Amino acid sequence: MRFKIITATVGAAVGLLGAAVVGTPASAEIGPLGEHYNNHGQDYQRVGSDHKWVEVCDMEQDGNGVLGRFRLSGGGILERGDTNGSAGGCGNTTSGVPIIDMMLCEEGDCTGWIPIRN
Repeated sequence: MRFKIITATVGAAVGLLGAAVVGTPASAEIGPLGEHYNNHGQDYQRVGSDHKWVEVCDMEQDGNGVLGRFRLSGGGILERGDTNGSAGGCGNTTSGVPIIDMMLCEEGDCTGWIPIRN
């Protein structure tokens, strides 16, 4: 019985450490028009079906800014934020090359890279 308690305690500690390292879990989905979404709580980013147009939206009135990072097929990272915070409207721009991955960050807490699939 003592062995099981130690195992459970070690397992719980490893699980908590893993959650701290990974950050907030990401959810990614493809919308009805082929656009790709990535959520961080209520905040989100999306990549258009052309894989070049991007949008970043701060939907939480919590005082924390959001930043979308987009990995480009030719190398490099495109960054875009929502400059007006949770007020109406979102930040958007277009890349000159296709986007292959996206990551959404809120005050340094990032989702991890989410691949863009055709």
